[in-house]
Amino acid sequence: MYVGGYKSLRLLQIARPDFVHPADARKLIIAMNETLIPNKTTTYWCKDFELPKYNQKMQIVKYFIHSVFSLLLGVIDSSGFEMILIPARRKFDGAIIEIGQIPFDPLFRFTQMIPPYQPDFKSNSICLSSCIYDGDDLKVECTYNSMARSKFTWGGLSTSDEMCLAYVMYYPKMRTTNCLSAIGVVDTKWREYSLNTSNLLQFKNQEIAKKFEQTVNGLGNNSSLLTYCSDGINVTSKAGFTFSIHFYIRLHDLILVELLCWGI
Repeated sequence: MYVGGYKSLRLLQIARPDFVHPADARKLIIAMNETLIPNKTTTYWCKDFELPKYNQKMQIVKYFIHSVFSLLLGVIDSSGFEMILIPARRKFDGAIIEIGQIPFDPLFRFTQMIPPYQPDFKSNSICLSSCIYDGDDLKVECTYNSMARSKFTWGGLSTSDEMCLAYVMYYPKMRTTNCLSAIGVVDTKWREYSLNTSNLLQFKNQEIAKKFEQTVNGLGNNSSLLTYCSDGINVTSKAGFTFSIHFYIRLHDLILVELLCWGI
């Protein structure tokens, strides 16, 4: 892929007059149909929709998202989003890429961990250039303040869990849609910290906390970084190991990681 330099964009501009849809614009609504919302903290609800078949490439010029915020018992939800489509007229296609740290990987059991008593604990992830373009690594760094917490904060898919992800809109479009990192740790004794509250007090020692930060970011002697990227269908892995670890990757399982519906 030829990048062709860069171009600065001013995304925040003065208010514009209402957009007038072209005569050939088509509206597409994707919404739930009177669905009873479970009385849970977090629910990932998956539903299949059959999209119209178009004979030409279409471009989204506007979309609306409707949300239900008061998730009380017995709420019936028909929310969703609306897209306005027109035949593609632009020179370049834009896209969105997801980069960051996998909150929880059911295949390798890697997960994000943030210890208590930390003023600025960092979680890092790297999208390797082999996934996007030679020489162009992408790094996402999240800084957390856990001074008011006495237990671990875990990465996960619930609203009560943490995530370190970024969604970047860019152009011209490339095939990669996801470029995520996971951390492999050989010595699993570090997981035992979360089972004994007295063990957690040692994280008030900044030297111990810094060593742990390096370990869970793949910079320790017993940890390493795994990056895998996907175009939405195929998944490849790129690893930069600092220790000897033996595992194998089944392509089918990795695709399931990308497409799995969670929390039902």
